[in-house]
Amino acid sequence: MNLIKDIEEYFNSNENFDNFTKVRYIYLHICKTFSYDTKFYIKFDSLKHKIYNKKIDVENVQEFEGVCNTISSALHDTLTYFGFKSTIKREHTGEFSHTNVVVEFENNGIDFILELDPTKKNDLTRVKLNSPTLGFNDLSNNVDFIDCLTYSDKLITESLPEVNLDEHYTTIMIKELNDLIKQIAKERNLTDEELFNEKIDYLKCLINIRKDLPNTDDIGYYYSYLIRNLEINHENREANLKTAFFYREDNYDDIIWITLVYYNRKPLGILLLKRENNGYSLNNISKKEAIELLNVYVNYDCQYFFETHINEMPEQNNTYKIK
Repeated sequence: MNLIKDIEEYFNSNENFDNFTKVRYIYLHICKTFSYDTKFYIKFDSLKHKIYNKKIDVENVQEFEGVCNTISSALHDTLTYFGFKSTIKREHTGEFSHTNVVVEFENNGIDFILELDPTKKNDLTRVKLNSPTLGFNDLSNNVDFIDCLTYSDKLITESLPEVNLDEHYTTIMIKELNDLIKQIAKERNLTDEELFNEKIDYLKCLINIRKDLPNTDDIGYYYSYLIRNLEINHENREANLKTAFFYREDNYDDIIWITLVYYNRKPLGILLLKRENNGYSLNNISKKEAIELLNVYVNYDCQYFFETHINEMPEQNNTYKIK
């Protein structure tokens, strides 16, 4: 894939784009093209060094996963090619320092200094989900920033093919869907158990309808987002009750996602999401099955937390059963 050629052809067909809109489009295009490489979380320095220092050739892209350093470098190279003053910024001097990009340019007589950070706040996936970006920020405190951003997004949206919303639910639509599910459940006098199982059915469908999220980090973020916004998990006291992924140390590509579910403050059970054929399966698993899985799959950042909570769960909880 020639990233430069693709963007150049797009700009040639949209000659009305000002500099702000060009920078915005480059940022969005980078986020849509790349995904975060979750193998970087694996605790082996030799692998982390290889991933962190990997170089992406923007005129011959062959790998589409990277971390902050590789993706920031690709963003920097692309901006530089199109004539923008771009620098790579490091947060500290450590060997795996977080990096982002600072770009300076003039737009219709106004000087801008923007900080672009595709990886820190999940913009790589948020852009794919048509969510607002969190890593495209103004460092110059320019009063025109929001207006320019709104105008640029409008121009870009109008220039792109219309999204099929039957296949690509936006994050706002998912929140609206949850409100609709609850409203209909109330009209039908559904019990909490029936409402929960209905939401799980929607969750399974929404996960498998997104064929454009094949990478681990993208699908993991989307799944966690659905868990939150369909209000599958009502327990908010513990931040770590969010979904976590676990991998096999003998096969880093063998990934599962485990969610500890609390509903109406009751320990409900454990959800297991895993790849299956061309999609994903989502099932409720027992405490015993979860313990067996965590003897095979690991995530050193949260292993102890999950094992502790799972061991404290009742042996059998029949309050809710996922169909």
